[in-house]
Amino acid sequence: MGARSLNHETNQQIRGWTNYHQSVCASEAFSYLDYHLYELLWRWAKRRHPKKGQWWVSTKYWHRRGNRSWVFASGDKELIRVDHTAIVRHTKVRENANPYLDTEYFAQRTFNHGMKRLTGRFKLVWKKQNGRCHHCGLPMELGEDREIFFKVPKSKGGVEEVDNMAYVHSYCQRLFIESRSKE
Repeated sequence: MGARSLNHETNQQIRGWTNYHQSVCASEAFSYLDYHLYELLWRWAKRRHPKKGQWWVSTKYWHRRGNRSWVFASGDKELIRVDHTAIVRHTKVRENANPYLDTEYFAQRTFNHGMKRLTGRFKLVWKKQNGRCHHCGLPMELGEDREIFFKVPKSKGGVEEVDNMAYVHSYCQRLFIESRSKE
């Protein structure tokens, strides 16, 4: 396995693990994991090039990126630093909140949760829709099945940009596709 594929595979594992653990007090664990990853990567690199010296191995796999040194990278792909993951604290529910009566409070709470958890284009789409389904207008939960809907389909010249993207419930998407196929 080359450095590029190792980087790709490891980044997927890191991203999944940190997304799962970012809502608890895990900063010490994140730092330890970064240290442990460095040790494992160093052993991997030395095992891969047993006849080369430490300086050669370090300059081949570890680079300087911006103001950070010792960044494990292959080409433009670099290994994610686990301790750079933001810890997102759980927000307590208001004491007198009733999920059956305070629907707006819980919709706003879900929207805020999405703003903390999502990143990139998905966060922009979530913000643009205020955390609501594009088809039915009901609030969306992060844990439920949802899909990205393209207002102008890619097959008809639509582009993968925020203005053309919308979050929809999976059920709403199926209903929309069925109704469009009947036309």
